Amino acid sequence: MIATPSVETANIFARLAEPFQDDEIEWRVARAGVKHGRPWAQVLAYIDARAARARLNSVLGPTNWSIEYSDGPRGGVIAKLSLRIDGEWISKADGADITEREPVKGGLSSAFKRVCAVWGVGEHLYEVRDKWAVFSESGAHRVQIDGAMYRWDAPSIASKAPVSRREPAANDARPTPINARTRDEAAPSAAQQVLTVESAAALPMPFGKHRGTALRDVPLADLRSARDWAIQKKRAYPEFLEAVALLERSEPVAA
Repeated sequence: MIATPSVETANIFARLAEPFQDDEIEWRVARAGVKHGRPWAQVLAYIDARAARARLNSVLGPTNWSIEYSDGPRGGVIAKLSLRIDGEWISKADGADITEREPVKGGLSSAFKRVCAVWGVGEHLYEVRDKWAVFSESGAHRVQIDGAMYRWDAPSIASKAPVSRREPAANDARPTPINARTRDEAAPSAAQQVLTVESAAALPMPFGKHRGTALRDVPLADLRSARDWAIQKKRAYPEFLEAVALLERSEPVAA
């Protein structure tokens, strides 16, 4: 007979698996390029080891979990994460290869994050697919594409109430490479890191026959059809849906 977890235990598992907020998530560029004169980049979400440890400490307390490492196949690392649940220690394990940069530290960190995901910590990030950087001159991140440096912001994946947005920009200028700016230009403001007409139009199409094409270069009718399909199929493309809504109001693309 399979034992049913207590309400308290089930609550612990649910809290461990709660989605991380945007400010707790890190991003890296998987691939990038320039199409029709505009930059695009597919980005991948992850959490660092510090965020995983903070989640374990906040849910269980620092004395109710422990981590052990051992050698894995072909020089890899195996991490065994033990949690004290209902007074009993339960262990699960997972592993990772050593990394090229800081091999020991990187291998330990990767193994730790993987075994945390086995317990549900950050596991939802494995389901995040087809996320695209939002390029703008006020972007918090940088990526070099074809010798030019561009700024970009990460898409939002957190489940939270919508925030108010500033009015769309009057013009529809293209993102400017960082190394093409002058020294007299002012530093970007944090308040500008929101979706605007400019950043929405530069967002690459995340799926379909126009995939990778900037939304400004996709006929508005096609954007609407793609939006209706995504909603009908319940596909997770929140920034695309927001971008289409913004572009419909401003109509910066051809119908």
